[in-house]
Order: sequence, then C-alpha cells, then structure tokens
Amino acid sequence: MRKFFPNIMVVCGSGRKVGKTTIVRELISFFKENQKIAAIKVSPHFHQDKQPQNIIMHDVNCNVYIENESDSYRINKKDSSLFFQAGASPVYYIETKDDKLENAFLFILKHIGDQRLIICESGILGRLFKPGILIYLESTIKKVENNDKVTNKNLADVIIQINENNLQAEVLKAIKKIRVVENKWKLC
Repeated sequence: MRKFFPNIMVVCGSGRKVGKTTIVRELISFFKENQKIAAIKVSPHFHQDKQPQNIIMHDVNCNVYIENESDSYRINKKDSSLFFQAGASPVYYIETKDDKLENAFLFILKHIGDQRLIICESGILGRLFKPGILIYLESTIKKVENNDKVTNKNLADVIIQINENNLQAEVLKAIKKIRVVENKWKLC
C-alpha cells in the first residue's frame, strides 16, 4: 500500500516533450496567488553541470539539490529554474536511480514540512506514493507504451490527451478541476 500525501500533486507523462514542465509551471502560476507552493523535479539522469554548493544530499546513486534564489533568477531553460520563475519556492532537483528515490523524497519532505503544497514532476513518484492528485499527460502523436507508463496512466486521477495544438486548452481545463481544501489537493 502506497503512503498517502494529500498535499502533493505529481505530474508524469507518456514520454519526453509532452508538456509536463509546462503544466507544472501553469499550476504553480495559478495557485501561487493564494498558496505557498514548493516544487520538486525528479530525474533519472545525472548532469555534470550542477552547482556543487547547492547539493544537500549525495551518494553514488542519488543527488538532491536545493535551487537557491540566486540561481533561480538566472534566466535559463532548466525545469527547476522555470519552476522558480513561475513562483515556486523552495525548488528541489533530485537526480537518482529509482531505488533511491524514496529516501531522497522523504529527506526533502523533512525540509519542506507538511504545511506547504508541493507539485512534483516525476515519472516514478506516483508509483511509490499516493499523491493528492496524479496527473498523466499522454501524447496523441507519439505513443510510448511500457509497463511503467501504463502503470502511471492506470494510477492517474487526471489523464490529459495532448497534441501539439491543444496543450494550453487542456491545461486550463485541468486547472479548473483542481482545488485546495485545508492544504490538500482535491479534484472537483
């Protein structure tokens, strides 16, 4: 049984370039007016260009970074920078092998606490834990079917069919279905 975190929303998708970062940015922008939003980006890929001073947890198969405000205002296309620009704070970036994600995630939750709403972009987090809302973005153009993607889709509370022309409209429809009640994500 997956542990339930009602203050967490997870966005995952059927592959790369389906709009996950775009919807996370839109959700942050929409809800930041009345809520404090933290963001987490999870990647199974390790990048050499990360700033070592930002690392708050490290082992051979896992790095956790906190994006500092000084980093956040550098205009760049890193997802974590885009989350800051949208209004999230703090923003964390996790590079990890799948089997280390649970420990890294729980480590971050100790930093954030349970009084803040969190939006995560992650392909695996929704399979490890039950978030308040799990959003799955599926490309109608490029179908990617593997066991992990099918599991994510089956667990999803919201499935958004995306093509190159409808991303913005579908994101707005999804946002209209989401509410915050007593610091928990809810679908209406």
